[in-house]
Amino acid sequence: MSVLIITNGDSAASLLEEAKLADTVLPWRDVLHEGPLPQDKQGPDFWAVRADYLASQFGGARDEILKDFEDRHAILENHEAFERIELWFEHDLYDQLQLIECLTVLADLNAINKTYLVQSPTFLSMKTAETIGDLLSLRVPVAPAALVSAQKAWLAVRSSNPQAIETMRADEITDLMFLRPALKRLLQEYPGPEGLSRTERQILYSIDRGISRTGMLFARALNMEEAAFMGDLSFYTILSSMQHCAFPLVQGLSEPFSSAVMDDGERRKAFITSNLELTQTGKDALNGKLDIIGLNGIDRWIGGHHLKGLPCWRWDDENERLVAPPLSH
Repeated sequence: MSVLIITNGDSAASLLEEAKLADTVLPWRDVLHEGPLPQDKQGPDFWAVRADYLASQFGGARDEILKDFEDRHAILENHEAFERIELWFEHDLYDQLQLIECLTVLADLNAINKTYLVQSPTFLSMKTAETIGDLLSLRVPVAPAALVSAQKAWLAVRSSNPQAIETMRADEITDLMFLRPALKRLLQEYPGPEGLSRTERQILYSIDRGISRTGMLFARALNMEEAAFMGDLSFYTILSSMQHCAFPLVQGLSEPFSSAVMDDGERRKAFITSNLELTQTGKDALNGKLDIIGLNGIDRWIGGHHLKGLPCWRWDDENERLVAPPLSH
């Protein structure tokens, strides 16, 4: 039986290939919790937007990223070559967004009737080639209700109105056990009353409590997550933006972060061993004494919604809900 496995990236793909669990293993390469997610279906327009963002944010050639999307889709369009398709994804936000995108694409291509899910409650990279096959006990066919939930959630995440995600969280989500908490974690990246996302708040909190080295700060941030989802490039980009802005919240980084920093041994060492401390602005933001967006502004995409300037949507952590911006007069 010819089997295609689709999974969350190259590390998991390598393990699955080594374990010889499929004829073809396809890594789903995209950081969907960052940057714009157009409302277009999979195709040249959607891929162009994502390629532009990924190249600008993480380096790499835009044309190569675009070709990767095109090659990936070509494999899926040729789904009749496979007797079974398996989706191996984890419990965290990064994977759950990939999963709902992938299910929607396969449905559009009429390939769902032979698609199975392996929803892992642990990180695939923690397995070995000898043990990753244990997760086959979790393999189930994609139920119709699971597909409906995935399609609705993917549409909601790409909506220009973030209330669509709130509505999805309150709706019935069937057979996708990790999706609801993942959507909540996505919403927690909206700014709170003081203008900080959950990630930014965790950074300030950790530095304030003595975690001053950049590399250790990243490890601490992962440990503060119920399901760690953010890679080091994403984290360091956020951290760097908190220093290199009009009113810095932190200080001590060796230089502004870019993907090129990680490609140079000396620059990388200097960056990850930087000794950080909070500025007074950072302390005031952490203590809720000011709204940092009023000082530094905001220009960030979360799914299909563009946060830019004031007023903007906020996350109310105490009541676990989004708060709409006040009406302008």
